[in-house]
Amino acid sequence: MSGTDLPMDDYQPAGRQAVPWRAWLGWFAAFLLIGAGWALVAPLDQVPDEADHVYRAAAVVHGQVFPRLVTYDHGTGATENVPVSLMRPAYPGPCGRFPHAWCSFASAPPGQVTVVSGEGRMFPFYYALAGWPSLLSAGRTGWYLMRLDNTVLCALMLATAAVVVMSLPRRPLVLAAALLVGLTPDALSLTGAVNSSALEAAAAVCYWAVLLALIHDNSALSGRLLAFLGVAATAVLSLTREYDWLWATLAMVLVLATASIQHRRAFLRSTVGRGMLLVIVASAAVTELWSYRFKAYQVFPMFPKPLSLSAALRHSVAMAPIQIRETLGYLSWDTVQPPALAAACWALAVAAVVVIGFALSRRAGLLVVTGLAFVVGIPFVMTLAGSLHPMIGEWLGRYTLPLVVGIPLLAIARGAAAHAERKIVIALASAVLILVLCGQATVFAHAWTVFLTAPPATPFVAAPRPTPHLDALIGSVFLLLGALGILGSILWAEYGGPSARPAPERSRSGTASPAPSA
Repeated sequence: MSGTDLPMDDYQPAGRQAVPWRAWLGWFAAFLLIGAGWALVAPLDQVPDEADHVYRAAAVVHGQVFPRLVTYDHGTGATENVPVSLMRPAYPGPCGRFPHAWCSFASAPPGQVTVVSGEGRMFPFYYALAGWPSLLSAGRTGWYLMRLDNTVLCALMLATAAVVVMSLPRRPLVLAAALLVGLTPDALSLTGAVNSSALEAAAAVCYWAVLLALIHDNSALSGRLLAFLGVAATAVLSLTREYDWLWATLAMVLVLATASIQHRRAFLRSTVGRGMLLVIVASAAVTELWSYRFKAYQVFPMFPKPLSLSAALRHSVAMAPIQIRETLGYLSWDTVQPPALAAACWALAVAAVVVIGFALSRRAGLLVVTGLAFVVGIPFVMTLAGSLHPMIGEWLGRYTLPLVVGIPLLAIARGAAAHAERKIVIALASAVLILVLCGQATVFAHAWTVFLTAPPATPFVAAPRPTPHLDALIGSVFLLLGALGILGSILWAEYGGPSARPAPERSRSGTASPAPSA
């Protein structure tokens, strides 16, 4: 039997490794710079709902964990006490962007103001992680520190995901292409803001990567490390938003479908597999109980009255391409659209990943296509449901990111050994990396121009930030350094780092079989 005839599931890496700290630090620094760059380029509250997330986070760390429900102007929300100094950097005036009817100083402690927040009913896990910098500083500095804290949290998850992905027995260029095509400009720009969608997407990447490594049992990292990362990533993803356990469940189903029956059974019977399932079930119980108790399921309605079925279908069809572009890179309050060049780059990159999937394994290719159908179909179904029921609410592109970031990884789940990678796969992976780089640069350049020359239309009038050109310029340098760091990490893995060549075939019992010939 030749090395190219043996399924990827039957390969084991040549020896398990501890954490490759140099590689991890390189990825961490790169993602940290990218997040910090976006944090400086985007004005305060020029990320969807950022002020509401900031207020919720500050309220949680100041002790207001359980929300006080009110009927907000959109039909939902909660009141929160937030430091006045945390509101005014983005919005001048005693009540910021709130009308006086939704703003009270009499009911708040000294130095704080009671306001309403559309995020006030959300589960407090993310907000406890993101809000503590407001205890150090409650002004402009505190807001930026909260952004930086979010960046660090996301960089931790993204760097870990990158190391896990790069530990799989596949050419680093191919692995990097599958990893980065899912990290759209929207996903990376959110790492530099206070928004739970950022940690949700970053944790999802890590979760998908660890699932692949555990289910196929072909990572160069140690089993104990992967088991810990699997449970940790599952917990972070499942607790960030009330419905994220559904994403965790769908991801597990799709990744299990890439493996053989033996590998599926072995994972589901393993301690780590059962542990991850237990975390999903427990998280679902806790978050859904919270959602029921505090009515977090009540969201802003799309229309004052439900539409007819035909009108709802027409609206859902019209929204489908917009939601896809939102997932790619609608910035500010979903008002800065990605340029056509960026959309074209990403469409070509996704098409190339589909071809890579089929080139490596027919099953992998079919699952990538199936995943892409979910990426399009879930927003369509949710928009249709929201059009028929006022309280389901509008589906936005960033809500699909936990699925988007993982679907490309399905393409690399199966295939021949790394040293037997076909030239067409390497060429396609290289093209994907170039397209992703061009798409990211195009979106950033457009956003940079809009933020500095023509502030985008928002629901509110924000206060002008001091020295906007200086912090945006520094942020641009950070973004450039971060991009170079990612390229350097990929090139080091491809040409300078240790190569993960397949070891002799091993069964699940651990018995070694004769090594396949090259």
